[in-house]
Amino acid sequence: MAHVALSLSPESRSFVSLGFRTVIGVGEGLQVNGFSALDENGNQLKTTFSIKDGKKSWAVQTSRVQQLRVLYDVEMDFVRGPTLDRAYAGYLTGTFGVAMASWVFLVPDLTTDRIEVRFDLPEGWSSATPWQAEGEHYWASSVDFFVSSVFAVGRLEQQSRVVAGTNVTVAVFSDWPQLLKWSLAEYSFQAYDMLTELFGKPIQDRYLSIYTPTADDGGDIGWLEWTQAQACTIDPHGNAVFGALQGILHRAFHNWNAFPPYGMSQKSDEESWFREGVNRYYDDDKIPIELGIFQRHWVLRYRFEDYLNLIVGTKYDVPVAYSSRFDNSEDADYYLRLTYHKGSLVAFLLDEVIRSLTQDKSSLDLVLARLYERYGTPESARSYLESPSWSHIGSTDTRRYSNADILAEVNYLTGKDLSKFFDLYIYGKSQLPLKLAGDRDLEVDWLKLSQELELTLLAPPAINPRQVTVGRFKLDGASSDWDGIAPIIKDHKGDARGGRLSTDLKAVYAVYDREYLYIMVQTWDRPDPGNGYITPVDIDGDDQWEYSFGFDMDNVWMYDLRGISKGQWPTDRQSSPMFPHRVDEVAEITIPLSLIAKPTKITIWAWINNGGMTVDEAAQGSVSYIEGYTTTTTQTVMLTSTSRSTTSRPSILPTTAQLETTLETESSVPPQQPYADFLTNRFLLVAGVVLAVVTVALAYLRTRRKHS
Repeated sequence: MAHVALSLSPESRSFVSLGFRTVIGVGEGLQVNGFSALDENGNQLKTTFSIKDGKKSWAVQTSRVQQLRVLYDVEMDFVRGPTLDRAYAGYLTGTFGVAMASWVFLVPDLTTDRIEVRFDLPEGWSSATPWQAEGEHYWASSVDFFVSSVFAVGRLEQQSRVVAGTNVTVAVFSDWPQLLKWSLAEYSFQAYDMLTELFGKPIQDRYLSIYTPTADDGGDIGWLEWTQAQACTIDPHGNAVFGALQGILHRAFHNWNAFPPYGMSQKSDEESWFREGVNRYYDDDKIPIELGIFQRHWVLRYRFEDYLNLIVGTKYDVPVAYSSRFDNSEDADYYLRLTYHKGSLVAFLLDEVIRSLTQDKSSLDLVLARLYERYGTPESARSYLESPSWSHIGSTDTRRYSNADILAEVNYLTGKDLSKFFDLYIYGKSQLPLKLAGDRDLEVDWLKLSQELELTLLAPPAINPRQVTVGRFKLDGASSDWDGIAPIIKDHKGDARGGRLSTDLKAVYAVYDREYLYIMVQTWDRPDPGNGYITPVDIDGDDQWEYSFGFDMDNVWMYDLRGISKGQWPTDRQSSPMFPHRVDEVAEITIPLSLIAKPTKITIWAWINNGGMTVDEAAQGSVSYIEGYTTTTTQTVMLTSTSRSTTSRPSILPTTAQLETTLETESSVPPQQPYADFLTNRFLLVAGVVLAVVTVALAYLRTRRKHS
């Protein structure tokens, strides 16, 4: 529970009305209790609460009042949404809090040119917001920008980098393992860079991406997204980096395709598949593959299985253009499966067709860029709360794209008329010509697709990860960069368990510079795809392993072995697919030295696992230091805390029209004491309290009366 206090000047008005501004997720704001209003002398003022068209408002009688102070409590653990999208709308606990401003802060019916915000936080806490920092406060240029902003407080670390002309800030929960924090930051910077490249132009000065833990009961915290910032909850014991990948890619994608003021807008409900399904294709499949996180279409494979099992042959087997008929509380899960999931399969199929017809010289990427060139508003003066792309359905606004516009771009790029593709798979419900491949992949049924479209189509090349260069080494799975460097470990041929040369260790190469440890592993034949490469590391010459790194085709993992006897392993391991690594002709990995204590002498060991067992191993080798190859690549990140925090309560800002907001926790309530039964039953809340004090001071500057 949060306690909120607002102070403002009513400017000789008889009444001041306060209410929540609708943005996303929770249009009516969170649950408010104990609303009261006081004048400058502490006298109680008359208030009237009303609900009209689902909107809450509080009218305060302010005749002859010079300074108005409003107090109320906010329940910061409200749960809403259908089964597939069920989550908390904002959350506050003893280590962090995250919300959209529109859900928490009541806004008076006054206009303003500038809002100043100051936080007073517990020791060790910091704030992360998309607002401009100025001294010890933040400021926002408008109420619309302020209330549509996602913000977080808590034990956070922040790192900023200019990415394609935008100052991108990443805030992560500071208690997480260093490998996870490094990966989340690095992935976020790369993801935003790829989205900017995809749509062809930068659109904003600043962007904030926040990563927090899940709720205390493991629940997600959702709908934390708008143009200037997003927040994503992460389970550090799961596939955290992919969860973050989905978060920032999906939400930042909407900055170009949906969210005001820069996003392009659709003409009707019939284009919802393009708004959400295409988004899901890129954030769950294509960009993760290009980043090297996946090498297969395994997420789309599971979506296709759901499509076959839950959609085909049922009442929900409708064209994706008409999925909005299920956009209601009863069928909400199937609306998601159609618009988002089937839509992503259609996007994958369309991308493959474009790549096939153009010999991989064009793709859905260029369709997006060309559409944004026509329908995007990158230098827009639109409001941040102007109706987003899915509103004003049926508008005659010529800057809104239609399926006909999408088809026209596809036809232009391919030189073919693909009306039949749209007739069959977008406006029709023909079963998608896809098929399962192996145990974790999906592919196009090219024979069936060619017959249905009456075209000759051949499979284009597989989408490959982007090549990453770190220092002097190109992470491409080839040994050519290592010419002239002697191996530090050699191993005999034919000594691997099972006798297969693809699992038989041949040599290990390794060097390091001021930023990275570079390792390359060779086998006597092309590496088996099931190989795992393990390299324990001694950093001080005492023959004890301080760390161990392992990697395979899809992932990298790390153990911190300091204080653990040699040969013993912790129960938890840190893992991430975001390390620069590649397995092809050889196995290569680059390890940031920022993740390990400052080394004085590096020694590594090496072995290969396959099928859950060690199949070959070799003695240790000493790693040499090389000069002159300091990396300049955008792969480098060192997370340091650059966040702002104050520990004393700020004084009231000396302005004539001012709003001061205070968030406090119910610290007097024992941690295990449940909420009232009414709240528990109604909102399905889990018992818990907040053990922190958060203060926010807001100043409305140059405030004017709202025109009637």
